[in-house]
Amino acid sequence: MQIRTLLASATAGAILAGLCAATLPAADAATAPAPTTAGTVVAWGDSSVAADTAVPTDLTAPVVDISANSLNTGAVTADGHLKIWGQSTTPLAVLAPSDVTDAAAIALDPLGSNALVLHTDGTVTGWSATTNLTPDDPGMHAKAIALGNSTAYAVAADGTLVTWGAPVTIPERVSSLTDLVDVSYGQLGGLALRANGTAVAWGMTLPDAGDPYNTLPTDIGGHKVVQISAGGLSNGVLLDDGTIRTWGYPGAAVEQRTFPGKTVKSLVVGIGAAVVLEDAWGHRSVDLWGNAMYPAVTDPARAEDLDGEPVAKIALADTHAAAIVTGFREATKPTVSGTPIVGATLTATPATYSVTPDAPATGQWFAGADPIAGQTGPTLALGDALLGKTISYHNSATRHGETVTSVSAPVGPIAAKRVPAVTLAASAGTYGTASTVTVTVADATGDVAVTLDGTSVGTRTLDGGQASFSLATTTAPGSHTLTATYGGSATVAAANGTATLTVAKGSSGTPVLKVTKPRSKAKGKVTVTVTTAAGLAPATGKAQVVLKKGKSTKKVNLTLKNGKAVGSLPKLPKGTWKATVTYQGSAYYVPVKSKTLTVKSK
Repeated sequence: MQIRTLLASATAGAILAGLCAATLPAADAATAPAPTTAGTVVAWGDSSVAADTAVPTDLTAPVVDISANSLNTGAVTADGHLKIWGQSTTPLAVLAPSDVTDAAAIALDPLGSNALVLHTDGTVTGWSATTNLTPDDPGMHAKAIALGNSTAYAVAADGTLVTWGAPVTIPERVSSLTDLVDVSYGQLGGLALRANGTAVAWGMTLPDAGDPYNTLPTDIGGHKVVQISAGGLSNGVLLDDGTIRTWGYPGAAVEQRTFPGKTVKSLVVGIGAAVVLEDAWGHRSVDLWGNAMYPAVTDPARAEDLDGEPVAKIALADTHAAAIVTGFREATKPTVSGTPIVGATLTATPATYSVTPDAPATGQWFAGADPIAGQTGPTLALGDALLGKTISYHNSATRHGETVTSVSAPVGPIAAKRVPAVTLAASAGTYGTASTVTVTVADATGDVAVTLDGTSVGTRTLDGGQASFSLATTTAPGSHTLTATYGGSATVAAANGTATLTVAKGSSGTPVLKVTKPRSKAKGKVTVTVTTAAGLAPATGKAQVVLKKGKSTKKVNLTLKNGKAVGSLPKLPKGTWKATVTYQGSAYYVPVKSKTLTVKSK
């Protein structure tokens, strides 16, 4: 029979009462025993060994692996301890170490009182009355172990096959491989599984038997092997399409079987064979066959007893068998994510279960020890009423009348939103030139809006806690009130901030003076033009034209409208006059003086 197993490092949760006193996990042949499949053990077999196969009542801790031979059964608990039962006087039972606290898996020799235990760090311990089963290399770390005919087999961490104990010869086609992930050994040969999903076989060459222990089936249709099991006179493999192939000694190998409408989840071959099956609806069943020497081991009635039970693994010894029925319990607790602050939303990820419940699990949010009325969905909006409360999410699920409640880790207490400081930085501006204001809301995300004297400037999304706004070039000179309004986020409260923006008067273009027909006996004409940038206010206000010749001075005062003023010149005595114009500014522009113009009066 197969007695291999893989390294497992996780620990199981609480185990619920089941069909027998012990609690065990199960593993497919190519995968490590998983705590989520831990369950109760149902044992049966020949009446002559009933007393030896009964599961001990003091095995109450969750168990992550088992192995069996005709005289004993061994188990590894989730806390790393060993338990051996059966015939108490066998060397296997007498010599078993009692101080192991880091066991991960166990393997018993089907033909002798020999055993191996795989530790969580990958080291291996062996014991035997007749063979030294201490690894030749004490520093060797393994990921899979098997035991047969007093020889220990292990897949080392580097993917090679290592043996010790009774000496054996491994074919070079096997010993040279470096990508092994699993090993199994029966009475006459072994199997090894490679990482690419192919298997290799080796063993005795028997006269007129077709060399069954050195060959593999050819009718696998290109499928990958996912589990191997080497038995007494038979071998078996489980393929990735959920079918199996069995072969072995002609006339003595277990029957090849197919299971229409079902997939095989686990396979074991010994003197006889057993499979765990699952249909499209997740209903599990068992098939047992092939042990003519002890027919009670593969009695179909035992398979009927297990129909519908979540069987995860079956272990076969010559005289008895044991099935691991997964207990109904939480596989993972619900979790809660989100920030525990008023205004935020918490999100629950529901619990998962070792076995599918009869109906989907129900949910309920709690504040402390009290359920929150009406809050059964996966999200919870944190309102003011939950301020200071500690929040958790509870799932309840039922299977076959048994209810399991799973509770998340608490979050909180729920805090009030942080009130941020909203600051505005705006440099003094000038009319006609764009100004920039920067709003800072430290350690915040979200949007912020800015107004200027109550008129919207715009809304921006904070980047690194800041947002910048450009103010229009048409912002009038004077003092203005800037207001920034932060809309808040899930963790930060809404808040406002204000600042004063001072805009100085801008500069217009240089006034242009034009004098037409200056005369000594008649009045001429004077035109003043002051240009401004497009989009800005036109120049308005006063302009003064000054004409000088020697000690004589003439002044003309004009009023600009839309940047232009026209007026009359006084009579100018003949001669050359120097003329200038000064634009005296407005609410928008500072004063500015023109260049000097020479005027000749006739």
